[in-house]
Amino acid sequence: MSRIKARFAALLATAAFAATPAAAVDLSFVGTLPAENGVAFIDFSLNAAGSVTLASYGYAGGTNAAGQTIAAGGFDSILTLFDKTTGARIAQNDDRNGWGAIAYDPLLTLNLAAGSYTAALSSFTNFSMGPNLAYGFTDFGLFFGRSGNWALDISGDTLVAPAIRANTAPVAVPEPAAWALMIAGFGLAGYAFRRRRGTVRFA
Repeated sequence: MSRIKARFAALLATAAFAATPAAAVDLSFVGTLPAENGVAFIDFSLNAAGSVTLASYGYAGGTNAAGQTIAAGGFDSILTLFDKTTGARIAQNDDRNGWGAIAYDPLLTLNLAAGSYTAALSSFTNFSMGPNLAYGFTDFGLFFGRSGNWALDISGDTLVAPAIRANTAPVAVPEPAAWALMIAGFGLAGYAFRRRRGTVRFA
């Protein structure tokens, strides 16, 4: 009888262990945008499908997952998530639900497939331009007198290999209209130069 009880207890312990959810991984990142049009990129991966939460603390401040005290006063941020492999935009959030300063810190909770992702933090009005990271950002960010400091937590059960890319102030890629203006400008400059060179002046 004691052997049966021992086996039953071992089976219960095994079942309890199997039913225990994996411990959540909490990753904390802090930094400073070098300019109002800057964008901070944070790459991370999932080794299996799971729920991931991305939370900003820069505007209202608070205590992040690493236990660091984040001072209030950072810029009103926009949080955008992209598939790192394809560049496809998955989600974008400007303000979380709620009242007070914390409402200006974006929050995303998503169920994601295994793979690699890129989170982007930019200042308000510097939204991603289209459905893919290749479209870039509006390059019209504003700090509104606040600092360029930001803080981001990424939490999930299957997170692996995070990395912060250098904060970048994206190089503005000329839009088609800008290209047309530039080409027209070069054309006019060339025309003016040719006319000036071909002009005969009499004393």
